[in-house]
Amino acid sequence: RFEHSSPGQVLELKLKPGGVVVGQAVDKGNGNPIQGAMVRVLHETGPTDAHYEWTDAMRLLGKSDAAGRFTLNQFRRGSKYWLGVSAPGRESVVVSNVVAGLNGLVVRLGPELVVKGRVIGSLDGLQIINSDPCLFRNYSEVYEGNSFGKNEWVPLVVSNGFATFVFTNPVSAVVKLVGTGYWEAREVSAPIDDWVVRLNPPQKQPAKPVPTREVVFRFKHASGVSPRGTVSVTVPDDLDPKHSTAHNEELEVQGSEVHAQIPIGGRTSIEPKRMVGFWFAPAAGNGRLLSIQVTNGAGPIVVEVPLLQAGAIYARARKADGTTEGGLFFGVIELKPAPGRDSSGSLGAHGDSFSNQSPRNWVSGPLPLGGTYQVYAWRGNSFCTSGRVKLTEANPDAEVDLVFSKTQSFDGVVQGADGKPLPGVQLKVSFALAENRSFGLQTLFADEQGRFGIENLTPELGTYSVEVSAPGMRSEIVRLGFRSQPQTIRMVSGRKLGGQIVEASTGYVVPGAEVRAVDLGDSKRPALMTHTDQNGRFEFNSMGEGRYTFYVSDAQLVSDQAFDADGSTNLTLRAKFYEWSQLKAKPPAGAVR
Repeated sequence: RFEHSSPGQVLELKLKPGGVVVGQAVDKGNGNPIQGAMVRVLHETGPTDAHYEWTDAMRLLGKSDAAGRFTLNQFRRGSKYWLGVSAPGRESVVVSNVVAGLNGLVVRLGPELVVKGRVIGSLDGLQIINSDPCLFRNYSEVYEGNSFGKNEWVPLVVSNGFATFVFTNPVSAVVKLVGTGYWEAREVSAPIDDWVVRLNPPQKQPAKPVPTREVVFRFKHASGVSPRGTVSVTVPDDLDPKHSTAHNEELEVQGSEVHAQIPIGGRTSIEPKRMVGFWFAPAAGNGRLLSIQVTNGAGPIVVEVPLLQAGAIYARARKADGTTEGGLFFGVIELKPAPGRDSSGSLGAHGDSFSNQSPRNWVSGPLPLGGTYQVYAWRGNSFCTSGRVKLTEANPDAEVDLVFSKTQSFDGVVQGADGKPLPGVQLKVSFALAENRSFGLQTLFADEQGRFGIENLTPELGTYSVEVSAPGMRSEIVRLGFRSQPQTIRMVSGRKLGGQIVEASTGYVVPGAEVRAVDLGDSKRPALMTHTDQNGRFEFNSMGEGRYTFYVSDAQLVSDQAFDADGSTNLTLRAKFYEWSQLKAKPPAGAVR
């Protein structure tokens, strides 16, 4: 990207040598080399976070030779890659966490994941594509916790009254097949010769009307003036706690009221959206506006919403030459709350969620009068801020100009306890403004010499930190110092703690559960996360010298006991599943639930 250019100017592109990865593709069964295996980038994190498809020809890095070997030389230092390896007539394999400098990578490819099956039952109701009835197939590829779903229609071949199908799954994954009244998921890690689909068309039932009750939100201010604009009201769609859903409706304020029809038995909430001249706190009255139970009864439910007078701030960010800047995010910080506003509650969403490269102006949401505020602009790793702005009845609106100052770069190196470089260490960069507003920035990775670099920083406005993580090393948050570079981060060996998650009622193990460990006594120590294996077991090996409390996704632990990180790996944590939980306990072989 060239910020300033002119006709006739020569643009210079400075290229750096690519990092090298050396590996070999072999047959999973006999270990023989595979010639012509194609290696491509599917996903990367670091200075650039991006995902690519298997069909993207620009991401093909190379092919294996007659000995199955490949040498790739286009890797960026400070990034982590997920490589896809494929060969004709074989399954494709995803290799994760690849960094520049890796040598001796071995990729084992098994046979093609061909799935053959047959369908029993009526084909009525199936999707018809090109005159063929079809099943729906879905599987996901997961990269760094992000799931990318793959969907396809599987045509059926109907002959002599029998319906069969064949498809090839590129990678080992859990595959879901869906038909009329049928849904099944299987792990496809080897060819399947007879997947039986039994269609059972459900009986169509007329949809039952959902009884609702009117909820009236009535806005109150001492002036008696009716607010103008819109608010956002939550409307439940499905009240089943196992898969409850809801949507938000933007409703206009009319005559100081907003009317909404809410299903009885559900919960609703309200927050400001595009109000003019007034603001209200969703957390007003102990959070009563954040969750309102709609019970059965005569007449509407009336909810009074107290208002505060409000103004707004208009902002724009400029380059050094005075032109309006684009490709950035704006937000506002509350330096001093307005009189009458409970400072324990948030102002709400007073920042951007999306921005393109076009130059633009920005206007805040409603800000209570009497408060003092500061506007910030954020682009990549760079920040700029306005001065202090106080909104009053005499001056309810303000305009501010922000200018991005000259940026700095930072260099560091990560070492182990023995003083030797640690290659491939993950570093999550964050920034905190002086008023303790924090921002998660890029994630990068140290190169083969343990070095890392960050560009376009504005340290005069706040504090930059990195959360450093490596297997077997204590995870830490380290503040960056700009006076002496490169800064050396010396890691120490982590402590272990682990055990098993079991269902409280049955004692059966719980596979695939997300487990988090938090040291509640040290806010500067990062939270840790892992997943249980097929036997419900988990283990952390990057803990510090503290006491850790565990949390399990979709479940509540029977005990909230904290544990010392003393190396124990035989903890047993008993979990109660929530009604809507997707977790499933795994009974021992031969057991019947």
